[in-house]
Amino acid sequence: MSPWKFFLVTFGCKVNQYETEALREAWQRLGGEECDDPAQAAVICVNSCAITAKGERDARNAVYRLRRTAPQARLILTGCAARLFADYKPRPGAFWAAPDLLLPQEHKSLLLQGPWPAPDAPAATALFPDKPGGRPPAAVPHATPDAAFPPFSIARFKRARPVLKVQDGCAHRCTYCIVPLTRGRPRSRPVADIVAEARRLLAAGHAEIMLSGINLAQYGRDAATGDFWSLLTSLDAALAPEYAGRARLRISSLEPGQLDQRGLDALCSCRLLCPQLHISLQHASQSVLKRMGRGHYTAAMLSHAVEALARHWPRMGLGADIIAGFPGETEADVRLLEDFLTALPLTYAHIFPYSRRPGTAADRFA
Repeated sequence: MSPWKFFLVTFGCKVNQYETEALREAWQRLGGEECDDPAQAAVICVNSCAITAKGERDARNAVYRLRRTAPQARLILTGCAARLFADYKPRPGAFWAAPDLLLPQEHKSLLLQGPWPAPDAPAATALFPDKPGGRPPAAVPHATPDAAFPPFSIARFKRARPVLKVQDGCAHRCTYCIVPLTRGRPRSRPVADIVAEARRLLAAGHAEIMLSGINLAQYGRDAATGDFWSLLTSLDAALAPEYAGRARLRISSLEPGQLDQRGLDALCSCRLLCPQLHISLQHASQSVLKRMGRGHYTAAMLSHAVEALARHWPRMGLGADIIAGFPGETEADVRLLEDFLTALPLTYAHIFPYSRRPGTAADRFA
């Protein structure tokens, strides 16, 4: 196959960053050459995010912008916002540009075979007319993702700290979250594959690896692989004899409910772990958490865990995700949240205004 140039755009979470890297490596093995200028690319792929309305809008705007920049390129839209793009109705008279290929998240792994999936592939119904102004179908049929873990893998990473994807999907159905609708049920990666990929990344010279998934609390629930804490223990046992003091692991995101005694014991015994946690907290008010569908933990669980960890990690980094303005939030809820965050030894916080997402329970909340 003669060389061809491609350009990649990534929005959203660390799992998306990982999957983009897997596509990059797969396309390079197929003779592709990544370029920095989309105008020079024969193929452009937008890996999208739909966690907020802004994320969806950013992906849509990227499609419009890239179509104008590179009208002759094969333009692919995939990821969590791809299905929503098909349902989007632009304002009358507004500029509209459609990708040449629309691959919903459950079909993204088809791109590992190249940017030209076979016409009889399961996503063939998502093909758009082969011209820049083509309109997408009114909707892309839903598909049930394969029960197996998606076959993405990497050997390196463009950034200094690579992401290692260990889990995909979520079955919890928080009332505000569209991710279960776009990524399907939880699937766990086999421990042996995770250890092998970690070794590849460390051998490539990376000194720190980010363990990431859509919901690490659901790792292992779909298979007899143990839970996330047993995975962390297995990774440490496999890698620490060679890499302790030379490399370390970082965890992308945990829930307060995971920080029970078993979780604390695993964190404290791991020789490779970076002394940093990022917590998917969302709020401190229990009434708000219940409306969010997250009543299975309390903010007090996080306070207790941080106090216990401080004896093991005298200095640690602590981050949290917070959603502000959730339906039904009162001034008293806000004051409670402010007081909790003031008392918590936070290093940083990711604070998001609530964003209504179609198809979620909270979309119907007043």
